[in-house]
Amino acid sequence: MTTRAKERSRGQLGKFERVPAFVPHFWEIALNGRADREAKIDGHWLYEFKIKGGDTRQFPGCFDPGDCLLLWKDKLGFVHYRVAVV
Repeated sequence: MTTRAKERSRGQLGKFERVPAFVPHFWEIALNGRADREAKIDGHWLYEFKIKGGDTRQFPGCFDPGDCLLLWKDKLGFVHYRVAVV
């Protein structure tokens, strides 16, 4: 994670605690039904986004075009993420 992403992640509490600023942004998109792909695994929803150029401009240094962002919520309600570099 870049220094900028770490700085933006501080001070966020609740389900987005200790995550970069892009996670709540994409989580909101997912809950509005606009994820590129979604699947239910072990009773939990997994949301997938293919990163585009506009995403890299909005969140510089966090990922590159073509990367894959995965989001999910655990049993305690915390949102987690992984960026798969393509």
